[in-house]
Amino acid sequence: MQFTYKLVCYPIAFHVLFLSFLLSFSSKVIAFEGNANIVVLYPEVKEPYLKIFNEAIKGLESVSNLSVRAKSIKKKDNVRSIHRFITKEKPKAIVAFGRRSLSMIQGMSYSVPIISAASLSVFKEIDDIVMTVAYVPDPIIMFELLKKIFPEVRKVHVVIKKSNWDWLLKYTADKMRSMSLSLEVHEANSLQESARIYRKLLKEIKVENECLWLPQDRKTIDKKNIIPMILKSAWNKEIVVLSSNLSHVDKGVLFGMYPDNYKMGVYIGNKLKKILSGNEVIEPVQPLRQLKSAINFRTVKHMGLEIKPHELEIFDLKFPKGTR
Repeated sequence: MQFTYKLVCYPIAFHVLFLSFLLSFSSKVIAFEGNANIVVLYPEVKEPYLKIFNEAIKGLESVSNLSVRAKSIKKKDNVRSIHRFITKEKPKAIVAFGRRSLSMIQGMSYSVPIISAASLSVFKEIDDIVMTVAYVPDPIIMFELLKKIFPEVRKVHVVIKKSNWDWLLKYTADKMRSMSLSLEVHEANSLQESARIYRKLLKEIKVENECLWLPQDRKTIDKKNIIPMILKSAWNKEIVVLSSNLSHVDKGVLFGMYPDNYKMGVYIGNKLKKILSGNEVIEPVQPLRQLKSAINFRTVKHMGLEIKPHELEIFDLKFPKGTR
């Protein structure tokens, strides 16, 4: 089937924005020498969010020949105090987990490679960032699973604030070319606009060969109004819905992907070793590919789906809780 990437509803100056993005994030090879002493910055947060960073740091520490010095960013900390810490440690690289960590090194020049991770944001303002691993499940991995279970699906719909997600949409659309899938992007710039688009889309979607992808976009999805509306229509019309947010699967979305934080840390550690040795061609911005999968069995049964035993083994988490 011929690939199409269609933007509908309120288009913006896409070509200009995306061209500037490509110019600022072109692939490059960067070489660094010396000991692999790594500073890791992460925000001081409460559980369950703290678990994300703890698991990722453990993954980093598991990589051989890396000496990791982790520093939590507290409310009392400022750019000056973090700068003193980093200068004292004399790292060969910095890993910044979360947006707050990045804000603490913005405007400072450490002349070492910086990897940004565990944040939805893609920072372009910090020159030393050599790689960003966005805390966004790679949609292509989810679509590969979709095609295994629903080979008849030909089109994926997504409602999204496009200006915030250009990089992900371009990456996803390019990769879908070889999967007999097309991506139809419905642009919304507010929850109100998103709700209007979803109402229309849920009425018109062709359930036999189309599905709906819910991204991690707070500008177009909320738990109070939009998710219940989607779930009600999906339940009544048996629409295939997949999500990049684990909580949506718990509420009734058919299946989705979520981060494997420990493996993310291992991946970043191995990447750092290659970067420091000067033998790595860097993909500057990438979604998270270290993932786990979840499925909602109540939705599976309601839709009358027959999922084979070997397909069930793919899923790491099953809802409702206690399902085997």
